[in-house]
Amino acid sequence: MAAPAEYSFERYLAAKRAIDDRSLNLHVWQALLAALPDVRPLQVLEIGAGIGTMLDRMRAWEFPALFEYTGIDADAGSVATARARHTLPQPNVNFEAIDLDGLLAREHGGRKWHLLIAHAFMDLVDAERVLPGMLQLLHPGGLLYLTLNFDGVTTLLPAVDAELDARLERRYHQTMDERVVGGRRAGHSRTGRQLLMFLPAAGATLLASGSSDWVVHATPFSYPEDAEYFLHYIIHTMQAALADSPHFSHAELDAWAAHRHRQAANQTLVYVAHQLDFLAQAPR
Repeated sequence: MAAPAEYSFERYLAAKRAIDDRSLNLHVWQALLAALPDVRPLQVLEIGAGIGTMLDRMRAWEFPALFEYTGIDADAGSVATARARHTLPQPNVNFEAIDLDGLLAREHGGRKWHLLIAHAFMDLVDAERVLPGMLQLLHPGGLLYLTLNFDGVTTLLPAVDAELDARLERRYHQTMDERVVGGRRAGHSRTGRQLLMFLPAAGATLLASGSSDWVVHATPFSYPEDAEYFLHYIIHTMQAALADSPHFSHAELDAWAAHRHRQAANQTLVYVAHQLDFLAQAPR
């Protein structure tokens, strides 16, 4: 597959489902299952639900059958795809186009959930700022399941140019650290390790943690499932993030991206991103 002329965020989310399945930390998942309260139906809220792949996973991975699920996402297109994938309306499942701040404002002192899931989300927001509000959405003793939190390592192999690759990684991470959305800081390249401090500071008890690295490479025959598209999307994302950087010429960045896209098309590209999963509990 050559580099796509256009990119679909929804296809990227679908492509990364299998990669996420392999990457999620099973120790943390099993700790979640063991810590769930006996209440049925469980009230589950997912923030940044995307196209609803975590709901698929819950149904396939021995999560208790009786639960009421609400998934929210700021992207209306992703929510529409989630509703179509899960053939809504259906009992006990709802997807809504609203962001976290909007939900916090609306539900202040209102509805509570037993479990709050944030999958590949916390590194896109100011985690320290939003955690206290997230805990307020939970019943006393409710659970936070925070997964695929990026933690400062992006590796693409084989090298194009070791010095250039190192500069690109450093500057790419810097764009995460400097990202501002709606006038507010949004994300950090070391969110994973920061959550080890932010969770206790917000009043949560850390119950389990573990690595959940993305490791993508070809098998003897091909990349698994739609992983090649996923890789093209990652390259595109990095190039777009650095497009206005004064540290790279457009020609230099274009040549690097073209080389990486060829590696993906030839199924020689290896990609590793370091991430961490957490299970935490709200105060009782």
